[in-house]
Amino acid sequence: MEFKADGMIKRVISSFVVGLTCFFCLIAGGLPMLIMIGVISTIGSIEYVKILNHKGFYPFKSVIIFSNLLLLTIVALKCYDLLPFAFCIATTLAFLAVIFKGRQPYIA
Repeated sequence: MEFKADGMIKRVISSFVVGLTCFFCLIAGGLPMLIMIGVISTIGSIEYVKILNHKGFYPFKSVIIFSNLLLLTIVALKCYDLLPFAFCIATTLAFLAVIFKGRQPYIA
């Protein structure tokens, strides 16, 4: 029982530190916010790839990396009106990658 409580304390402290860091990045804006978005996007992509690999799918990491870089570029340039266009491009590239790869179970 003590081991679980110790793990819970570590989780609470680490989530508090991450929450404060994200809060200050959001308040500061600019480069700190861009770095935070990049880190969160990278961590999310890594988790997405792990989940799909566990289910037997093999995602195209190049499409994921391109999508992340496109998102970061749009945020860095503050061209938020281009986000729907960027998502459209990323989705189209993902579908084209699956179609032209020719083997399944691949997923973009």
